[in-house]
Amino acid sequence: MSVAVKELELTWKANLEALKLIQPYLIELLEQRAEDLGLASWTVSYKGPYVELRDVDGKLRFVENTGLCYNCINENVEGKSAIVLGLGLGEHFLTTFDSMDENIRFICCESHIPLLYWALHLHDFSRLISKGKLFFVVGEKRADREAQWRRISPWVRLMGKIEPSIYIHKQYSGSDISKMKQFLSEYRGMLLSTISTSTIPLFRNLTETAQTAVNAYIYRDKNIVTLEEMQEHWKGRPAIVVSAGPSLDRQVELLRKAQYHCVIVANDVITYYLMEKGIMPHVVAALDYSHIVYKKLEKAIKFLSSCDLKPVLAFGSKVYPKLIYEWPGPLFPNKSDAVGPKVCEILGLNPLDNGSSVAHFCYSIAQAICPEEVIFVGQDLAYGEEGRSHSVGFAEGSAPADLELEITSWDGRGTVKTNRHWYGFLSIFEHLITASPVPVYNCTEGGAKINGAIHVPFKERLDVHVEVPAPPYLKGSRIENIGLTSDNQRRILKLINGVLKDTEDIRKEFLKVKRLPISRSVSSIKKTYGAALETWRDIFYHCEFLRGAITSLRFSSSGDILSKAMVLISNIQGAKDIADLFLDDVEFARVYLQEIKSIWSMFSPIFEKKCQENQESRRESGSMQMHELWLAVASSGERPWWSVFLNAEDVNCEIFLELVAKAHGAHLQAPLNQMIEDLQERVPSWLYDLSRSWYDFLYHGHFEKYLMFLRSYHKAEQFLAATESSMGWLEIMASFLPAQLRALAPFVKFSDFNDEADTSLLADMINVEALYWEGRRREFLSELSKLLDKFKAERKVALAIASAGRGTWVTSLVIRTLNACLCARVPAEKYQEKFSEAFGIHVKLQPQNAD
Repeated sequence: MSVAVKELELTWKANLEALKLIQPYLIELLEQRAEDLGLASWTVSYKGPYVELRDVDGKLRFVENTGLCYNCINENVEGKSAIVLGLGLGEHFLTTFDSMDENIRFICCESHIPLLYWALHLHDFSRLISKGKLFFVVGEKRADREAQWRRISPWVRLMGKIEPSIYIHKQYSGSDISKMKQFLSEYRGMLLSTISTSTIPLFRNLTETAQTAVNAYIYRDKNIVTLEEMQEHWKGRPAIVVSAGPSLDRQVELLRKAQYHCVIVANDVITYYLMEKGIMPHVVAALDYSHIVYKKLEKAIKFLSSCDLKPVLAFGSKVYPKLIYEWPGPLFPNKSDAVGPKVCEILGLNPLDNGSSVAHFCYSIAQAICPEEVIFVGQDLAYGEEGRSHSVGFAEGSAPADLELEITSWDGRGTVKTNRHWYGFLSIFEHLITASPVPVYNCTEGGAKINGAIHVPFKERLDVHVEVPAPPYLKGSRIENIGLTSDNQRRILKLINGVLKDTEDIRKEFLKVKRLPISRSVSSIKKTYGAALETWRDIFYHCEFLRGAITSLRFSSSGDILSKAMVLISNIQGAKDIADLFLDDVEFARVYLQEIKSIWSMFSPIFEKKCQENQESRRESGSMQMHELWLAVASSGERPWWSVFLNAEDVNCEIFLELVAKAHGAHLQAPLNQMIEDLQERVPSWLYDLSRSWYDFLYHGHFEKYLMFLRSYHKAEQFLAATESSMGWLEIMASFLPAQLRALAPFVKFSDFNDEADTSLLADMINVEALYWEGRRREFLSELSKLLDKFKAERKVALAIASAGRGTWVTSLVIRTLNACLCARVPAEKYQEKFSEAFGIHVKLQPQNAD
């Protein structure tokens, strides 16, 4: 039975309309191949349980059994994604997924274009396509599929990091299956590149936020170039984006000529190399937060100090502050992923898109000046000859050990090797170029092909612009009310305080629900409880100050739980369970927001006249404010701020602890680590162990280092008490621990644990630890009591913890329990019995045992 032509056309049009929204490039591909192969003249007919596809000569091209389903070769019931290898004519797809979960996303891979063409005539997939639930990757050659994978890569983030289920067409075999395995390899390469360019560790976000605050304080008194000024002077000029790929070395001579006709936007790490070669960029772009970029530009800074022409430094707000402090030319401050849109607006940061690398940032700058065209040079995104990863001017030119992928070369005639990071960057470039209002020319003459760009030799483009006059260098000017002024600081703190108040109200409501008697009716709490959940949902999805903590919020990250919370509640016990789930997240968010608030507050002494007077007396006593630490580092050259200790006979332990705590508070990660190592021989062993283990736990998440910290912490308490020194800075160091403890709670495991270990018990244990360091002694004792009861019921787990911690944790917990009982005026005797039942050890909780 043949299928009616009219019905086929209606189905085809419906599918094309849906593809226009999600994968419009597939329409052009399908229509072009249909014309080349005469697909419209092929015929489809149903014969019993089979559907047949025949070409114009009547030759059978494909037959499909309508009653069969896919073979599932890897089922993951927890996953929300599936890879479908082989669409065929679509019958297997419908039979297998007829009653599928609405939330599943499919990537359907098909090497034969005629099959996809006719499947889209036979079956209406438009609803799945338009909702972003179904994507197609099609083509016999890998080169044909590369751009398709990269274009759907943004959707991969929505598919999660869990391994997808994999289905394969039952009627595919032999060579077809081997081809399909290549699709899986391509998918995994795309997945790795997408994830690696879209996630930022929690502590790095805090570091970037701190550096944003310091930079905002510095650039408020510097010359600033505005976007309008750049457009006024450079609009309509050709713009060259210079990156550090291995092919750059071949283009130096042409670049030297190009600077007199084109606006040159240079990658930070290659800037001094260009200057050495007589090339002065108009804009230098810096984006990375680490001190490494400063080191790369240090020679350029010294070189520019004696030059009349000085490039604009366009920087993401999070860059290393010493770079902003020392840059001799004008500045173009831009947003970064460390802060959200409201803070960017307050600080006067420009809104250009940073992308995932400094090369993307260079491209955004080039586009922002409204150029005649954009030209890429040195944008290889692939390894060069002998495996070189960068130009010789970059210094490090060896290829890093990474997952290697083969992609189409610049000239389209062969392939080159790349890695997952560059593959991800390439994907982003192709998305950006799609929206470009001007032509983009890839004149790299090496490396990878960038789809959407026009690939021509560099000299060919320069010959077009040889009569264009030299673009000017900009000087900028001082701008009022930009950066971290007193008023702007107050505006930011007001925003944070508003979120903190809402978070505290939500916390109180959740705690109230946890204490409710089971006899209460759900209807009596729905209004206030529902409002608390709604407010939390708004904060989770829209609060810019929680950007760095979202991946650490365990239950809120589940859209299902968050959106259906009230629907899931049928009784008070259900309400208690939901409150319990979210309470951990709200507590974590509250601690994190307090940390963010402390970062934006750290310049308060500079803005308050009265505090400035106090600052002088603090400086005389050897104390240093967080901002002073930063500025000391920025102006110290090669001399570290802790050098005063290096020649001292005796190190003042209290001042050392103060410097450690303040350097951490100011997010001086690399200098802090260096200070601890440099002073190892100058401080007592317990002080080194304390600071070393504390640093490694906070910065690297090694939980076993936390156990070492506990052992050293009590030695520090004893020393400070014996010398009548203040415990203040030791307590401040400990106050930084809860956020990291809560972040690590889901992942902590002890190496000596066996399969019977209860991971939820570990989470409870870590919550108890966090409560203690937060100074919430009564809550600590209450939760500890419950924890010890659980340990009694799970003796194997208790013994495993005691063994894994080599007694350190239990000993420390006994001491801290006594201290908490004394502070909260709670009898210690009941805990003595609980420790005995939980761990089988006898402890005597009396004041004289505290040491």
